[in-house]
Amino acid sequence: MIWQNRKLLFIFTAVIIGVIIFILLISFLRERQYNQQVFIERGQTLIKILSSSLSLQTRMGCYRAQRVVEIINSASLTPGILYVALFNHEGKIIASAGETSVSHINEIAKRNRIYWDKECVFLSQAISMEELQKGRQHRYGMAVCPDPTCANESMIPWSQWGTGPFSLVVCLDTQELQGMNVLTLIRFGIFALLSIGIGILGFVVLDLYQRKESYAYDLKLAREKAKYNEHLAQIGAGLAHETKNPLGIVRGLAQAIQEEVEPTSDAYKYASKIIDETDRSVRQINNFLELTHPHAPEWKSVSLKSIMEQLLNLIDTDVKSKGIGIEVEGTDVTVEADPEYLRRALLNLLLNAVQACSAGDKIILRIEPTDNSIALHIIDTGVGISVEDLPNVVKPYYSRRKGGTGLGLSIVNEIVLLHGWKFSIQSQEGKETKVTISNIRRINR
Repeated sequence: MIWQNRKLLFIFTAVIIGVIIFILLISFLRERQYNQQVFIERGQTLIKILSSSLSLQTRMGCYRAQRVVEIINSASLTPGILYVALFNHEGKIIASAGETSVSHINEIAKRNRIYWDKECVFLSQAISMEELQKGRQHRYGMAVCPDPTCANESMIPWSQWGTGPFSLVVCLDTQELQGMNVLTLIRFGIFALLSIGIGILGFVVLDLYQRKESYAYDLKLAREKAKYNEHLAQIGAGLAHETKNPLGIVRGLAQAIQEEVEPTSDAYKYASKIIDETDRSVRQINNFLELTHPHAPEWKSVSLKSIMEQLLNLIDTDVKSKGIGIEVEGTDVTVEADPEYLRRALLNLLLNAVQACSAGDKIILRIEPTDNSIALHIIDTGVGISVEDLPNVVKPYYSRRKGGTGLGLSIVNEIVLLHGWKFSIQSQEGKETKVTISNIRRINR
């Protein structure tokens, strides 16, 4: 549930961030377009000013070449202008100033349009020099001097001027525009990063809040469940105690019957079965009580060799009757543990190993010491545990063995947890099972 809510929260945050970035991208493109538009309008305004200046440079119907060249040279020195040229209708340059690497400027002049190059932009505009209409002997647009009084002026030769309309081409440096676009990109990039950062921060905050609420809810459920389980355990423990008393009476009556009858009689055999079953029931009740009401470990120095010798003596009859071999590997080591708990855990593991083995199988008890701790391995070559059963074998009352209570490994696991040790089971069905208790604190002597 937490994962699903987190996934939905992540998708929601990603969508919000995506929408914000999309809006910022649209705004950036619009502002960049606006910057270009302002840049072009400034260039067009400059062309209009130049056109007006050129159109007004007449004297008695004649254009003064020196003044026209001065205007074009002056315009080329204006910051942001790289090149200025005046073309006739054939695309021939009449006058120019500045530098450019573009070779087809005459084509640009003829089309009267905006042309973008890598580092500059060309603006072209047709201009009319209406003052030439005063020339009575020539057509409109011819650059001649009809009045002899202006003959002393240095005029642009007719062969160069030709006829109008004329075109004025201005090349503008785009560095300023590029700088504006870079600043715009940086600004919107910062906005985008801030949006992403705020989105991620919001996701983290909401996710932490959701986790906190979820954990609080789970903790509440766990506490209620633990309280309920404790209540059930108390009821079960009380019931178990109440059950042990009549079982003791039943066992006592069965023993009394055995004393009154012959050992070869059926009554004696029935009484023996009653005693065996009552003893088995009492053991199960004791296991249940131990599982539901464990006490804190009483830490002592324990010799593993001593405990193992005691346990091997207890199971010696069963081992020999089944034809099972037992090997002990490793030297004696002193550990810190609760002796009774450790003895009970190892006894349960050994009994499970014996029950899993048949004639010819082998049980190995291996002590593996490290610097400050040891690991105990109980290995048997018995029937093994299936992959499906392996995750469940430590659960209470889970058993595949006929007559098994399903409490042995649960008690072992509880003892391991009480001591702070580690517990692991590895098994291959039909081959072997390896049970390990590790992280047992070693006492160096």
